[in-house]
Order: sequence, then C-alpha cells, then structure tokens
Amino acid sequence: MAYQSLTIPANAAVLEIGSGSGAITRYFGECAGSVLAVEGSPRRAAMTRLRTRDLHNVSVLCATFERVRFARRFDIVVCNGVLEYASLFMPGDDPAGRMLEMLSELLNPTGTLLVAIENKFGLRVLQQRPRRAHRRRVRRS
Repeated sequence: MAYQSLTIPANAAVLEIGSGSGAITRYFGECAGSVLAVEGSPRRAAMTRLRTRDLHNVSVLCATFERVRFARRFDIVVCNGVLEYASLFMPGDDPAGRMLEMLSELLNPTGTLLVAIENKFGLRVLQQRPRRAHRRRVRRS
C-alpha cells in the first residue's frame, strides 16, 4: 500500500472519503489519532465498520460526501478511488474541481490532501471524455 511510505503523526485527525471495504481506514486507524471514514454505500460502510471494529479511534459515517457538514478540519484528507466518480454526485460543470475545492477547505492550514484515482482510463476520467471502444485482434489458429 502506497500510504505506508508516509509519516502519519500519532495525533493526526484523518478524514477518508470513500472508505470502500476499509483497508485504508484500518491502516490510518492504526497510525493516526482519529479517523472519520465517510462511505456512501451502506454495504461498504458496514464492511469498514467490521474491519475497524476494534479501533476505538475510528468512526464510520454512511453518507454521501457532498451532503455532510463537517464540524472540524483535518490534518489529512484521503480521497482514494472517488474523484473519478465526482460527476455522479457533484453538481456543476466541473465536479472533480469542485470536489477538490471542498476537500481542500476541510484541511487544517498545514494539512495534507491525498488523492488517488483508478487509472484504467487515465486523465480521460477527470476530463470527462467518453470512453472509446477498445478492440483487440483475436488470432485464430
């Protein structure tokens, strides 16, 4: 996991957007002071809760990111595998840009924003260009 190369302060407050099954949540929960994982899917939120059930510094919220009103700022905000889907839940002409702006606003002044995207389509996802059909030749003997 790429996050293992980071130095996570033991007192860091972490916000994870899109916890999925909770693997990254678990890692941050073992390193940081507190973790709030936000997951829009009830099934995945339940998986995250199960995976982190013994970590008392981890809270899991089943909600869509854009509807949550956060009462605090965070030292680290993690957005892993979510930004490429921003157009599905963020309004406007630039959903990915708006989401990055909102995530940045949740950071403490010296905070860190960590963004990773699924790269099976490259920048096309962020630019919201349509997927091209991929063709491959099949060799027949």
